[in-house]
Amino acid sequence: MSLERAGWIQICSSEGGLFEYGSDSDIIENLNHLFTTSPADARVTGSLIFDRAHVNPGYLGFTEFIGVQIRYLGLEGLQRILTKTSWVLEEFHEIESIYILFSLRKA
Repeated sequence: MSLERAGWIQICSSEGGLFEYGSDSDIIENLNHLFTTSPADARVTGSLIFDRAHVNPGYLGFTEFIGVQIRYLGLEGLQRILTKTSWVLEEFHEIESIYILFSLRKA
């Protein structure tokens, strides 16, 4: 992204992508890039899956049965990743012990 376009991004969304399949380093790299190229009031919204200990057992069994390589990050995993960025968790909503929808804001 060129510097002349810095500040264009107001809100970013990742549903069913980065936080379900990306590595810690992929997530950190993307969040840090978004931080440096977006305005002070930018937000990141996304979804992630509960950690293995708390996810709906039916969902866990289904994904293992069909062989999907989903990452069970959970809120604790997200918080751990955020310590390596300048983003903070703004709010989150849990859905049926499977998904967590969240928004991040700049610290």
